[in-house]
Amino acid sequence: AAVEHACETAQGIADDCVVERSQQADLLVVGRDGQNADFRTGLIGATVNGIIRKAGKPTARCRGRVG
Repeated sequence: AAVEHACETAQGIADDCVVERSQQADLLVVGRDGQNADFRTGLIGATVNGIIRKAGKPTARCRGRVG
């Protein structure tokens, strides 16, 4: 079965933009490490943490770098 997906560039607060654009999705998949992974001090970055907290839907966090 095919999985519908999309990729786009948005401006604004990253976690808010992702959550807003994912309203119609059943599942949200995000990478754990973004552009500032070298400066991260916790297990996940602040953006992914914000997405997981705000999404209100199943969210899968994948290992590896995105972006």
